[in-house]
Amino acid sequence: MEADARLLAESQTNPEAFRILYRHHAEDLIAFLRRGSGNAETALDLFAETMATAFERRDKFDAQKGSVRQWLFGIARHELAAFWRSDRVRMRAVQRLAVTSPELDDESQERIDGLIDAGRARSELIAALKTLPEHEREAVLYRYIAERDYPEIAAALGISVGAARVRVHRGLAKLRKQLV
Repeated sequence: MEADARLLAESQTNPEAFRILYRHHAEDLIAFLRRGSGNAETALDLFAETMATAFERRDKFDAQKGSVRQWLFGIARHELAAFWRSDRVRMRAVQRLAVTSPELDDESQERIDGLIDAGRARSELIAALKTLPEHEREAVLYRYIAERDYPEIAAALGISVGAARVRVHRGLAKLRKQLV
């Protein structure tokens, strides 16, 4: 039995095993969905749907039909196809109703430009986070995304509170160097 299949089976009683599987395939699935959708945010949404579906249906995986990777990509292809079907339906409705996009005033355009800049900054942050060692990245995400305090981070990672503080500090120092 392949390692991914063992993790999937173990996730029936230990959801932490699914998290490992999630991390193992995240980058490839997101890249696939990004290419297929043409949009990074859409790709992340489709990835979330893919993994939610995989988690809900993990008891239905059949190793006789292929690997866990193939199964996950099959779910991702299904999510991508559903996305494009719904987008075509929406576009046909817009054309049929002769809906036009309103002209943007300067203030609206500035807000949109600000959102684009924020999106670029977010993309840079995500790229920088990926360069951190996993143990530091996890600690930083727990602290600033999940808003956990140091004792909670320590408990989640199975380390001391002091080690949690050090990991967060080191991770932030590395991020500062990359993003400045």
